Amino acid sequence: MEKLTILYTFAFFVFLPFGSYTQDSQINCLKIKKGRFEMVGPQGGSIRIKRKSNIQVERYSRQRVKHRFLISWIDDCNYVLTLKKSKIKSLLNDTEIKLYVSIIEVNKYYYTALIKSEENGKQEKIEIQIK
Repeated sequence: MEKLTILYTFAFFVFLPFGSYTQDSQINCLKIKKGRFEMVGPQGGSIRIKRKSNIQVERYSRQRVKHRFLISWIDDCNYVLTLKKSKIKSLLNDTEIKLYVSIIEVNKYYYTALIKSEENGKQEKIEIQIK
């Protein structure tokens, strides 16, 4: 019985640091569910993002274009953007444009996400500044 107690005590102190590490390393994505953000666009210039409730609006400075997306949150750190309105009419054809976003890091100044479209399935890593 005494050996069993010593074994449990040893196991507790050996595995305790691993359990606390996984809890501390979880990402707090609630911070970026609403707010204003900014990122560099694919052709340069900036993209200003305003996110509230279940709508995200993106304004592209260089092309003076605006897109409106519907946000469907899968969980706290994963969501789907569905294009609902755009000044570029060719984007609003018969097929829905969906972007799948997974947030992988959040800090005080920016967050990092992996984004993938249904069209090409290629995943891209982006950094978005928190305003």
